[in-house]
Amino acid sequence: MIIFSIIAVTPVYCLVISVLGEMLDYIVISFLFTVMGLVLNAELISPYVAFILVVTRNMYLCYSNLQSKYKEVKGMISKQWKENTRDLPWVHSGSDDTIPKDLACNRMFFH
Repeated sequence: MIIFSIIAVTPVYCLVISVLGEMLDYIVISFLFTVMGLVLNAELISPYVAFILVVTRNMYLCYSNLQSKYKEVKGMISKQWKENTRDLPWVHSGSDDTIPKDLACNRMFFH
């Protein structure tokens, strides 16, 4: 009985391994033909590749600069908040005291 189940299951395993091998072969061949096409048509592809690289780099620099500026402003707000914690409760006096106007206007946007 055990031998019969092993004999019956073995073709299924062989079929699965064969299908996986064919899939891997297809992926490798597709990748190689894509690279070969890009190499043979380099003069047509290079402007598009350069454009994509420039756009990606500019987007990265924009967000990187924004992130560093945000960290700087966050540090100034944190410092101001730590200095004002002695004067609690200052929340009831309005939202003008939460972020000082000189920090918000001068440092955040006009740097």
